[in-house]
Amino acid sequence: AIYLSARIHPFGKRTREGNVLNTNEEVRAWILAAAQIGIIPFQAFGVPDDAGWFRLSVGAVSEAQIAEAMPRLEAALATLT
Repeated sequence: AIYLSARIHPFGKRTREGNVLNTNEEVRAWILAAAQIGIIPFQAFGVPDDAGWFRLSVGAVSEAQIAEAMPRLEAALATLT
């Protein structure tokens, strides 16, 4: 398995639906819905706080799939206000 650690920290930002993202769990659920990308908050590995750190598994996908996913994530994040 190959994992990527990423800090995605849009806390305090508002989604198109008007929801404010305040926790890692809210960010995780929103990214799954908005960008179709599954990420795991570091709390699953014992980190106690909402610091915006996530693990992405990239070992089971192709480079092309990763290249396709990054613009979806960028586009989703660009919609936040």
